[in-house]
Amino acid sequence: MYAIIAVVVGLILALVLGAIVAIQRGKKLGMEKETDYKTLYTLGISLIPLGIIFSATVSPVFIGFLIIGVVYMTIGIKNKDKWADKA
Repeated sequence: MYAIIAVVVGLILALVLGAIVAIQRGKKLGMEKETDYKTLYTLGISLIPLGIIFSATVSPVFIGFLIIGVVYMTIGIKNKDKWADKA
């Protein structure tokens, strides 16, 4: 059980560090993009039920999906005035 938790935490840390490196490299090369807040909102709505189902059936470790979903949805809602209609 502890080994699974250690692997999950290690993967999360690796992803976060990789994202930080990618963002810093993109800033150096001048490749900054605007954040699509509508996509963050949609992703948040998708992760919330996923986190609930996985944490109830597989393991409580997956409560992180629920937390990330709530954060993404909150960021998307707070920036609703910046949503870009690309239709």
